[in-house]
Amino acid sequence: ITEKFGMNIGNYDFISSYIQTKTLYDSSNTINRLVVELISNASPVLPAKVSVSTDDGSTWSGYENIGRIFPNNTSLLGIWTTTSSLTIGRMAMGSCGSNTSSLIFGGDTSTNSNLYTISVEKWSGSSWAITSSLNNIIGRNRGFATTSGAISFGGSSSVIVPLNKTEIWSGSTWATTSNLTYSKSYSSGCGTISSGLSIAGTTDSSVTAVNYVEKWSGSLWSISTSINIARYANAACGDSTNSLIFGGSNGTNFISSTEIWNGSSWATTGSLNS
Repeated sequence: ITEKFGMNIGNYDFISSYIQTKTLYDSSNTINRLVVELISNASPVLPAKVSVSTDDGSTWSGYENIGRIFPNNTSLLGIWTTTSSLTIGRMAMGSCGSNTSSLIFGGDTSTNSNLYTISVEKWSGSSWAITSSLNNIIGRNRGFATTSGAISFGGSSSVIVPLNKTEIWSGSTWATTSNLTYSKSYSSGCGTISSGLSIAGTTDSSVTAVNYVEKWSGSLWSISTSINIARYANAACGDSTNSLIFGGSNGTNFISSTEIWNGSSWATTGSLNS
């Protein structure tokens, strides 16, 4: 069955002359799935949620298998493009900043030998350059703030044994500063040079997920309100009074749960879609 229809998704208008739709039926699947492809005269791809009603009264909505959507106004899109590479390839490192000025620090430079580094690179908005190194060899660390003042905390030095080390970036050099209360790796962080959070992670070589949260005052770490669901290798965004943590692993499974911080307590909120 092929139909044509018109629809609006946010700022993108699609009229029937630009739309091709098709329904696919898989007899091995107990749920008939409608697969929609929306095509106009422009590119690039915009993922979106669609809802479709067919002439037999059935409906379908979702993000899966919706094909490609090409909006007429591409100026509203954010597009990923490849750009200048890092000087040293690495993973599991700390980072902070923006798309015009950022830092990466520490990390694992080998895929199979836990070869951690003190190396730091700075992004100018167009290229990476080596800058002043950390004082401690570290990987699986995390960080927050900006290129004019930043924090690197936690991580491991050579094996999966978490550390409590913290270093502070002045804009030109790194200096050791007050340690975390808990030794942690695979955590997440957000905030500024004067007020930030270290959230979740693992505190032992068995990679056991924890729900611990610590708050950075600008000079010291202190224990704060724990998150509801223990996790590690999660991500965070925001600041010390208004932030989100999401994803990660509980040690057995990847988790999609998200929690929101209002400055005094954590509450669960909408989960990741995948």
